[in-house]
Amino acid sequence: MATRQSRWVGKIVKESLAPKLKELGFKRRGRAWNRVTENFVQVIDVQSSRYPGYFSGSFTINLGIFSPKIYELRYDEKPPAFISSIQQLISIRVSTDDVGFSEIWWDVNLLTDLSALGAEVLSRIDAMALPFFVRFDSLEKVDEWWDEDLKGSRPGAATPGGLLDHALIKFVRNDRAGVQKIVSEYFETRQVGEYWDDIFKSVLSRVGVDVPG
Repeated sequence: MATRQSRWVGKIVKESLAPKLKELGFKRRGRAWNRVTENFVQVIDVQSSRYPGYFSGSFTINLGIFSPKIYELRYDEKPPAFISSIQQLISIRVSTDDVGFSEIWWDVNLLTDLSALGAEVLSRIDAMALPFFVRFDSLEKVDEWWDEDLKGSRPGAATPGGLLDHALIKFVRNDRAGVQKIVSEYFETRQVGEYWDDIFKSVLSRVGVDVPG
């Protein structure tokens, strides 16, 4: 049986988000939407709170940039037909800033005006999500963004997976020096053990990048 939260959020999805995102060229599956561009799959996903109250709940909006090319290089297989929240180059939540630090969770309860809340969510998508997709419309822009502060507070950039994706982006862009710099820094400073070591070596060796033995 659907929870109250699920019904409330489902109503917002069906009556407010789905029609607008369809107009913008997004295709829907459940509570996720994809829009295919020349370089990426742009992803919008509704995430409900895991432990809602009996009479209340909350939800947020996730945004993501997925690269079929980077996925194929990393996993040596075709990407899924529909992207939800896996292996995105950049994945953030709708927020009051432009990089997902001050994320927004909307509360819903028995007294919530769902139509008004749906309009508010759409206004936030207009204000942040659509400019986010324009801002990151090429591998070059993603590469430059990560280069700006790779070791800083960019969401996902300094994780092992983020570093591997960044190295693959530089490989695609024919920046061999950049690839080697990332690989060298990873193996010099890593603290995550052999699991990611093996992944780095397997993936990068497969595409022809020299990695430490």
